[in-house]
Amino acid sequence: MSGLLLPQPVTAGSDPADARSDPDRVSRVAQDAALPETIELAFEPLEEGRYPNYLRAWSSIPGGPEAMADLCATFLYGGSLDAEKKMAMGLAIALEEKSDYTAAHMSRLLGATASGRKLMRAVHDDEVLSDLSRRERLAIRYARSLTYEVSGFGDERFRELRSWFQEPEIIELTMVASFFSYFNRTVEPLNLPIEQWATYPAEKRFLPDRTSRRPEARVALLSDDEIRLLADRVQEDAPTSPMTGEQIANSMRAMSRVPDMRVAWMELFAVWRDRSVIGEAMQHYISNEVSYFNDCHYCKTHQVQKLFNTGVSIDHIARAVDNPESLPDAERLAVSVAREITRDPTAMTDARYAELTELFGELGAFEVLQVIARFNFMNRFTSGLGLPAEAMPEETLRRVEAARQSN
Repeated sequence: MSGLLLPQPVTAGSDPADARSDPDRVSRVAQDAALPETIELAFEPLEEGRYPNYLRAWSSIPGGPEAMADLCATFLYGGSLDAEKKMAMGLAIALEEKSDYTAAHMSRLLGATASGRKLMRAVHDDEVLSDLSRRERLAIRYARSLTYEVSGFGDERFRELRSWFQEPEIIELTMVASFFSYFNRTVEPLNLPIEQWATYPAEKRFLPDRTSRRPEARVALLSDDEIRLLADRVQEDAPTSPMTGEQIANSMRAMSRVPDMRVAWMELFAVWRDRSVIGEAMQHYISNEVSYFNDCHYCKTHQVQKLFNTGVSIDHIARAVDNPESLPDAERLAVSVAREITRDPTAMTDARYAELTELFGELGAFEVLQVIARFNFMNRFTSGLGLPAEAMPEETLRRVEAARQSN
């Protein structure tokens, strides 16, 4: 791509503030200048002196920068798919959701090689896209489809995807696309400044490719016997739960086919254990709102069940879905922001963020945004793969829907 602005080297002795400078974007969250030495790799090797703002944003959470760095590195460089193909997916999603921060980083990484620059041109130009391999074209188009519709491809297109990718690869594609929807909803509401070394030129946007939902699982889920053979920590991640009556939820059965990504995803949110500011019920109000807004059947079943398990009645859950204005002030604000950020990752204003911090504090506001971003991932992952809900939460959702009909 002619005229691509590649980043200039930043030495280890550079002032970190220089790397954070961006006159058009002022961060809404505090960012420490120093990061833990234990971080080995994210989108940047830190020995180059580049301290990305998406890690600084986690600096108030013990273990947060390390977990976020591992998540970003694993989703790009782990799994089995080529990293540049995943970067191109990330760029396509960033352009669709107008995330300048993510687009800057993916453009910079793709701009480092000739093959990456070709993929970058393809994301911006359908004529170049047609020159890519079938696998590359499908990966980029699948990423776009999951951006606008959490169930992704229609059945015919999904059959085409299956003819070119093995099942673990399809799960990885879905996880990567879901990750970038999560990432955009992390960096944009916080208005993270684009680092000086990640500048990129403005480019045109693609048109959306909307599709419809699918009712049945599109990939094989791990059996109980397969789960017992896993060498990682699946059992610890999802012990037997009264919520589903199952040892492992179907989302984990699917995600475990790409174990390094599953572990990185789970460990990022493990840093919140025993540290939640907003509390369990508030988390579920938010995740339920995101799941209803995206019409993700699987996640709706789980979130209404979790609300019910925290003591919220079926009638109250139904009212919260149809009449969120009836909720107390904190819940009403949280679900309103959930709708706004789910619809548009760039929708956050300074005034809206001030409302969040006034009610929840700085850390609580960050947690609210993380729950929103997390379930935009989970909605796309579970709906994109058509995962069936387990019996117990399915029944609870039926009760909620019956209450909605009677109100």
